[in-house]
Amino acid sequence: MSIPPSITSGLDASELDSVEGRVDYDHVDFSYDDGERVLDDVTFTANPGETVGLVGPTGAGKSTICKLLPRLYDVTGGEIRVDGTDVRDLTVESLREHIGYVG
Repeated sequence: MSIPPSITSGLDASELDSVEGRVDYDHVDFSYDDGERVLDDVTFTANPGETVGLVGPTGAGKSTICKLLPRLYDVTGGEIRVDGTDVRDLTVESLREHIGYVG
């Protein structure tokens, strides 16, 4: 429990005060520490009030896509935006306060 988190807010990160709810995955790539690419050039938009379903076989990256939004992991390429702001430019705390996630 004394290990510092690997994902932290940048020094110039801003607070996410209000959310309309648009989420953009823009050419997102992701690799775990072993370097094997799990996601390659994933691009989609979820608009406010819209329901998006991720369908695919075990190991296709569905859970990883969901874990990238609250920055449980950081993308290795591309960006994820909430209402036009890259999630890496927001404080981790304020971002996670606005996201509901059931795994």
